[in-house]
Amino acid sequence: MNSQCERRMNNVGGRRPIWLAGPRSGSFRGAARVLTQLVLILIAESSVVMAADEPAAGQGAGGIPTRITLRSSHFALRTDLPRPEAEETLSRMEASLKQAVRYWRREPRGQIACYVVDDLNHWPDSALPHPLARVWVGGVGGATISEFTNVQGKIRVKATVYALARPGIAEHEVIHAYCYQTFGEGGPDWYKEGMAQLVSLHAADAARVGCPEELVRVLDKSSPNRIRDLLQEGRFTRDISHAFGALLANRSDPHRHVPMSDWTGQNAETLRLAERHYVRSWALCHMLLCNPNYAARFRALGDSFLTKGRDSFDTAFASVSEEMAFEYAFFLDHVDVGYRVDLCRWDWQKRFFTLDEQELVSVRIEAARGFQASGLKLQAGHRYGYATTGSWGTSAERPATDASGDLHGSGRMVGAVMSKYQLDEPFELGQQGEFVAATSGNLYLRCRDAWNQLHDNQGTIHVRFAPPSKRGR
Repeated sequence: MNSQCERRMNNVGGRRPIWLAGPRSGSFRGAARVLTQLVLILIAESSVVMAADEPAAGQGAGGIPTRITLRSSHFALRTDLPRPEAEETLSRMEASLKQAVRYWRREPRGQIACYVVDDLNHWPDSALPHPLARVWVGGVGGATISEFTNVQGKIRVKATVYALARPGIAEHEVIHAYCYQTFGEGGPDWYKEGMAQLVSLHAADAARVGCPEELVRVLDKSSPNRIRDLLQEGRFTRDISHAFGALLANRSDPHRHVPMSDWTGQNAETLRLAERHYVRSWALCHMLLCNPNYAARFRALGDSFLTKGRDSFDTAFASVSEEMAFEYAFFLDHVDVGYRVDLCRWDWQKRFFTLDEQELVSVRIEAARGFQASGLKLQAGHRYGYATTGSWGTSAERPATDASGDLHGSGRMVGAVMSKYQLDEPFELGQQGEFVAATSGNLYLRCRDAWNQLHDNQGTIHVRFAPPSKRGR
C-alpha cells in the first residue's frame, strides 16, 4: 500500500525536511523539496513479521553477517541474503520491472536503490538510510521512498525501496518505484496499490492466469461491493501514514532509528483496516484490466493518472457505469482461485428481441464462457420453446455431452433473466423443451460449470427459440 500523510514533519537529526504530502503540485522552483511516499504491503492474511531464523549472507568481523550489493542497469540491491538468494531476488525484481515497462510502455529512468532485509538484526542503523526503515520492514513489510528535487529547473525523482526478503514484497515495491521514478506520479491510492500488485503478478498474463490464491484468500466478500465505496475512501492509507509520522516525531532518541519495539498493537490494527481496501483495490484493477469491456478505458485512465497527475474515474466510465458496477459486484460474488474475468465478461452490445418482434431467435453458446446474451427478450407468463444442436464438455478428460449435461448436472445449459441490471436466480434448461417465463427481461445462457474452471471447457451449443408450435421447424 502507499500512504501519504498531509503534514510536514520537523527536521530531525540534521536531515533535510521530509514532506509527507500528496502527489507533487505547484512549482518546484527555489529550494529542493523532498516528497516521501510510503508504500505498505499486505502479505497473506496478516501483517508481516520479521523472520529471525533466516540464514545470513555470511559472517564478517565479530560474527556480524556480511551484507552484499548486487547491481544491474536498473537496480542497486543491498541485502543480507546469501548470494544465490540475492541473485534470485534481483531476477524477480527485474521481471517485475519488465512487466511494468510492458504495460505502461515507458522505459524506466535511472537506477532504483533497494534494501532487501532478511533479518533486521543484521542491519545497524548506519546501514539503513531512513530512520523509519525498521518499522517499514518489520512492521509492514516494505516501503518505497521517492524524493522529488528541482535540478536546474527539471524535476528529478529518486526512488528507494525497503523490503522484507519474502517473495512478492520487493516486486510490489518495484512497481511503485518505477512509477514515481519514471512518471513522478502514482495516481490515487486505489490505482497505485491495485496496479502495483497486479503488475507485479504479471499483468499482461493476468487474464489467462486468473485470480491468484494469495489475494483471493484475503478478499473480504462481506464488505460493500460497490465501486463507489472504494473510490470514496480516497487516500485509505492516510491513517497508517499518520501513525508513521507519530512514530518518527515521538522517538526517544532523535539520533537513532525508530525501533520495532515502538510498533504497537494499535499500529497493527490501523494497518489491518487498510488491508481490506488494499485487496479491494487489486480486485477493481484486476476486473477492469482483464475485462475487454473496460480494458481500453482503464488503460487510458491510468495513463492520465501517471502523465497528467489527474483525471476523473466517473468521466472515464460514465457511459458504462451501470454495466461496470454490475460486473464488479458479480466478480466479487463469484471470484475464486483461477477465476477468469475475460471468460466471465457480459455481452452488453447484443440486441434482444421478443418473439413478437422476431419469430425465431438463435444463438451460439460457448462452453468456456460465463453467461452469454441469447438475444431473446422474455415476457413474464409467456411460454417458449427451444431446441439445441451440438455438444460441449467441461474438461478435456470428460466426455462431451449435449445441452442436458451429464448425470451430475455438469455441462447442463442454464438460463438467467436480467432486468435493469438485476439478475434473477438461474434455472435449468437442457437439450430441448419448453418453459414459462417467470419474469420479464433479457435471457442469458451458459454451460453449467464452476466459475473458476471455465478455461478448460470445450465446444459450443447452437440454440433456437420459437413459440412452442413452431419449435423444431
